[in-house]
Amino acid sequence: MERFKIDLNTITKNDILDINEFIKSHKNMELVVRLRNTVGIKSNMLLSITDYPNLSFRVAGGFDDEREIRTNNKEYYEGKNFYTRNELINIITVFELIEKELMDKELNELDKVYFIYNKLKKYIKYDVDSLFSNKSNDLKGIITRKATSIGFSTIFKELLDRIGIHSVFVEGNKGRYAWIIVLINNKVVCLDLTYDSYLYHYGDEAKSSFFGNYNPNIFNKEHIPLKSEVIQDYNKDISLFDKIELLNVDKFIKNNKIVANRFVRNDNTSFLLSGIEIIKVNNTILYKYLYCDYLTGGRILNPHIIISENNFFKNEKRKNQISEEIKNIEGINNPNNSFKQNESNLKNEYNILKREDDYIINDFLSSKHIESIKNSYIGSFSFNRYEFNNNFNSALENINSDVRKYRRDDGSIFILEKYLNKNNSFYYHLYEFEQNNNESLLIESNSIILDNDILSINQKYDKYVSNVFFLKKRIFKAIREYDGYMGFCNVEDRIIKKEVINNRVEE
Repeated sequence: MERFKIDLNTITKNDILDINEFIKSHKNMELVVRLRNTVGIKSNMLLSITDYPNLSFRVAGGFDDEREIRTNNKEYYEGKNFYTRNELINIITVFELIEKELMDKELNELDKVYFIYNKLKKYIKYDVDSLFSNKSNDLKGIITRKATSIGFSTIFKELLDRIGIHSVFVEGNKGRYAWIIVLINNKVVCLDLTYDSYLYHYGDEAKSSFFGNYNPNIFNKEHIPLKSEVIQDYNKDISLFDKIELLNVDKFIKNNKIVANRFVRNDNTSFLLSGIEIIKVNNTILYKYLYCDYLTGGRILNPHIIISENNFFKNEKRKNQISEEIKNIEGINNPNNSFKQNESNLKNEYNILKREDDYIINDFLSSKHIESIKNSYIGSFSFNRYEFNNNFNSALENINSDVRKYRRDDGSIFILEKYLNKNNSFYYHLYEFEQNNNESLLIESNSIILDNDILSINQKYDKYVSNVFFLKKRIFKAIREYDGYMGFCNVEDRIIKKEVINNRVEE
C-alpha cells in the first residue's frame, strides 16, 4: 500500500478538513501525519478526524530530526512512536486531566516539573515484562500505566513540552536506558523518573530521591550517555537543586499521593486496598489500610479503615524481582542446566508467594470477614486461620475511625475519615480518588481540621457538603494557606473570617 506523509507543527481546524478530504478521496492509501510533539493539540479536535484504519500519527518527541542527524540513524528513529487516531485521543485525554490539575494550582516552573514528576512516578509502573522487547517505550504507557525508561522519559518530555518547559531526551547505557535533562532556574538538571517510580512501586520509597538532588559524580557513573548526546560531562555541566529549593517545593506540592490497588476475588467481587499508615501500638507495628468495594463501572462502596499486624503488600516487591530475574534468564541464548534449574526454583518461589496472596484476597479479606470487624481491627493471619490480639482492644479504641464516601456532581469521589476529636476540633483524612483504570486508582490524601463533626450532618445535605464545602479549590487553599483548617460547616454556608482562621492555625 502506498504511503503518504504530512508534516505538521500542530493540528488546526483547516488541517482536520484537509485530512478528512484526503481520507475521503484516497480510500486505499496509507496516511501518516507526522508531528514533532502534541503541543496545542486537544483531544476533542482529534475526534473530528475520520476514524480511518489506514491513518496513523507519528509523534517524534525525543526521537526528532535532531536526534536522527546526530546519531546518523534516521531509519531506526523514524520507525518509532506511531499511534492510531483513538490511541492519540486517549493519550492526550490523560495529558489534559493532568494539565487541568496544574491549572487549578498556582505553581512556578520548578513546582510544575516536580508535580508532573511525582504524578507520573505514582501513576505508571516500571514494566519488568518488557525489559527485552520494544513494548512500553512510547506515549501509550500513559494509557497502559506501564513503561520502561524510554517510555517514562518520552511521556515526561511530552508533558513538559505541552506546558512550555524545555527538556532534552537522553539515551544512555548503550541505548538501553533513557532519562531527561531540564533547564529550570538557570540550572541544567538530570531527572531519572524511571528509578524513582521503580523505588516507589517496588521498594517502598515514598519520596523522590532522584529529583535533582543526587551527587552528579554518582549519577555520571550510573548514567553513561551515548556519544551522540549533547551533554557528555555531567560532572562539569550538570547542576543540583539547592536543598532549600527542594524543601520549599516539597512542602508546597505535598507528596501525598497513594495507590489504591484493585483485587478480584474468586467469586468475581472486587475491592480496592491502599496502605495509608504504619502505626505502633503496645510495641507492635500495625498496618492501616483504606478498603472499598469496587463495582463494575468504577462505583466505589462500603469504605472501611482496617488495621492488621500483616503487611498485605509484602510479597509484591519480591514477585516483581522474580519476574525480572526470570526474564533475564529467558533472554540468555543456549541456557545451560544451571540456568534452567535457577529458573525452576524462581518459578516455584513465585507460585508460593502467589498462593499466599490468593489466601489474603479470598479468605482473610473476604466480604464476610470485612463486615464482621469492629473498631477497625481485623486481626492478623497465619495461613488458614485468623488470630486476634486482645491486648490491642483498649488501645485501638483511640484510633478507631469513622468513614463516609461522598460523590460530587462532576463524578469525582472522596472519602472522609474522622480519626481524632480534640479540644472541640475534629481531625480528618480526606482521600480524593483520581484516575480510574482496571487495576488501580490514585488517591490524594490530605489532613484537614473542622470545628464541627461533619459526619454527623444528615446525609440529605451530602450534595452541599461535597459540591460546596469540599470544592477542590477550597480544599487546596485550606491546605496551602491554613495548614488544612477549613472552619465550620453547616447548610447555611457560614463564612469563616480570615482573622479567625489565622488565630485557629496559630493555636
